[in-house]
Amino acid sequence: MKIRNGFVSNSSSSSFVCDVCGETFSAMYLCLSEADMFKCENGHTICNSHKLIGDNKEYTEYTDAEKIELLKKWYKEIDEDQPKSFKYLNEYWEEYLEYINDETDDGNYDVEEKYCPCCNFTEITKDDAIAFYISTTGKSFKDICKEIKLNCNSYAAFEKKYEKE
Repeated sequence: MKIRNGFVSNSSSSSFVCDVCGETFSAMYLCLSEADMFKCENGHTICNSHKLIGDNKEYTEYTDAEKIELLKKWYKEIDEDQPKSFKYLNEYWEEYLEYINDETDDGNYDVEEKYCPCCNFTEITKDDAIAFYISTTGKSFKDICKEIKLNCNSYAAFEKKYEKE
């Protein structure tokens, strides 16, 4: 199976792979916003559902009480009167998320790093983890490959010995 990272394109089709969850979107003439994804200013491709808001959390991680506090701050920031009641919390929350997406939507490219879970290290990409491992162990990529070949004689043996996440 061929794995593609980031943006891959030929004359008529596009593919995007999320650096957080690995979800892949492919279609003819697809752009990031149609895939419900964004690319941060440092080049990470991320599903919008992983976009950080407020206190470096994904929007799905907020409790109702935290949503209300964040909404109160937001109403002050945009200089609007906040509702007397948050009885319809989900509607207000959706409005806030639309505002955040509109604020960061420039074709969904070059989104500020403050919204990116990889840039804020709430998520670590596999490439960054590998780079860290190589740097801190002093082993080169070639050394690691030699070690794998010494310990495994096939891909099946590798998978059995080193189970993937």
